[in-house]
Amino acid sequence: MTSSEPTPPPNAPLLRMDVATADDTSRVRLVGELDLSTVPELQARVAALRAGGSTRVVLDLWELDFIDSTGLRMILELHGEAARDGFTLALMPGGEAVQRVFDVTGTADVLPFIEG
Repeated sequence: MTSSEPTPPPNAPLLRMDVATADDTSRVRLVGELDLSTVPELQARVAALRAGGSTRVVLDLWELDFIDSTGLRMILELHGEAARDGFTLALMPGGEAVQRVFDVTGTADVLPFIEG
């Protein structure tokens, strides 16, 4: 049986982060899965961006295939951090499966979603 989806190599990362920075804003495009195994990577990347002078962090979730409760919790913690520490967090919506997580948990109305 063949699949139209290419099979990733066995050592392919579960999460890819493409970062674009302009002035004090960093946009992080997430591709893949945000879960227990990849949350520390994103936390480290956001911390590095903030340490480098970014006062606005935009997480682009459109190409995220999967988010679990650990990923959701990390985004909620980042949202709280932004309120306390004076930086801005914005989220660009993900696809249907990812957005369903925010809708079902009632966090879609709480988190700072923006249109791309």
